[in-house]
Amino acid sequence: MKAIIMEINKKHCVVMTEDGQFLNNRIPDGFIEIGDEIIIEEKRNKFSYSNYGTTWIRGFAIGFAVLVVLVMGSIFSYRFLKQYFPINQSQTVAAAKVLESELASEKDESIAQSPLFEKVLLLKKFNVLTEENINGILFSYQILNTEQEILQIKIENKNDSLKFEGSILLEMTLEDGSIKSQTMIELPGFIPGKIREEEIAIENTITNFKLIVYGSFN
Repeated sequence: MKAIIMEINKKHCVVMTEDGQFLNNRIPDGFIEIGDEIIIEEKRNKFSYSNYGTTWIRGFAIGFAVLVVLVMGSIFSYRFLKQYFPINQSQTVAAAKVLESELASEKDESIAQSPLFEKVLLLKKFNVLTEENINGILFSYQILNTEQEILQIKIENKNDSLKFEGSILLEMTLEDGSIKSQTMIELPGFIPGKIREEEIAIENTITNFKLIVYGSFN
């Protein structure tokens, strides 16, 4: 059976077996030292530490054996992991910076996509002008009485000095609340005094639309 050498005397050595027994064993041939693992015969006289008159030796020996096992296991684990998963500190730092940059980018994108303004507006009868003031951006609309209903839109920057950078999304809604169509109006560099007009053909089943404004002023 296998045993670990715990103490070496002149002709004999004290070993600890796999089942925790301490036995006297003849010193094997060759160079040995404490902590080496050797093969011994099954039947050996059990060694008693009481012969030495001390009780702390047994605890020390057990602790030393456990320490040897832990150290050898740690070294093996490190070499194994290093072989298949090489650790590079610069790569780890670079990966952390990339992750931090991606998180910051996602946060900025989320903020940029948050609506500046949103409201459901009713489509009133023909030629009734309705206005909404969105931080100085005047949004006005009316339905023109033609062969097909037309939603006429006018957007004007009424601010004295603030430029608007963004877009306006119109979601046309049916009576049951479902979205029939969407129209995106881009407003890049929308400076004070600038006007944008649009006309959108709509169906008579459309009862209202949702006005959603994205962007910022600078």
